[in-house]
Amino acid sequence: MIHAMGLYFHENHFQCIKCERELADLSFHSSKGMPFCDRCHAEENASKCYTCSQPIMSSALMALGKNYHPSCFVCKSCKKEFGNDSFFPIGNEPFCEACHSDTLAPCKGCGKAVSGVVISAVGGSWHEDCFVCGTCKNPFPNQEFFELDDVPYCKQHFHEKRGTICNGCMGPIEGQYINALDAKWHVEHFTCALCMAALANTRFRERNASAYCQPCYVKMFG
Repeated sequence: MIHAMGLYFHENHFQCIKCERELADLSFHSSKGMPFCDRCHAEENASKCYTCSQPIMSSALMALGKNYHPSCFVCKSCKKEFGNDSFFPIGNEPFCEACHSDTLAPCKGCGKAVSGVVISAVGGSWHEDCFVCGTCKNPFPNQEFFELDDVPYCKQHFHEKRGTICNGCMGPIEGQYINALDAKWHVEHFTCALCMAALANTRFRERNASAYCQPCYVKMFG
């Protein structure tokens, strides 16, 4: 007869409540009024592995707020063990570098996966270094860009693509303009080729693809 935990047991009935190992000649632990052998008591009180849900009896690996057996800490997608390699969390799950890249949107500029600093523009994601003018390949000052046919452009090349460059100053035209001599002009830049008088809202004469006010035309060409 065994007296334990304030109760009496036949020797062959005093067993670990979990594995049913006889405890008559062994040390035991009492938990919630039940006897446990050393191993089962340790398992009951050990942290559980997030991957396999089994108790962690030796070294535990902690990552992303969870406990793992080292061999159970694997890529969520390909199941490869990380070992000493870096991992990349997505939705609180670990991914290896290759699988992490597969989940990322491709850069609209170079086609490679975008990680780190991401620019979202023109209907896609971009590496910071890839988000440049589609013509001159320069970055955008003050992050100002203009979209045309799903491509970002700086101000100058956007207007060149649209055909809205002033034939007088070669700068972009925004707002009102004059369409004359098969070209577009800022209102203030459409002037007499000789005296530079403004020709907006006045009669002018054309000669050799240049515009002249009436007096200058007579002076030059009779």
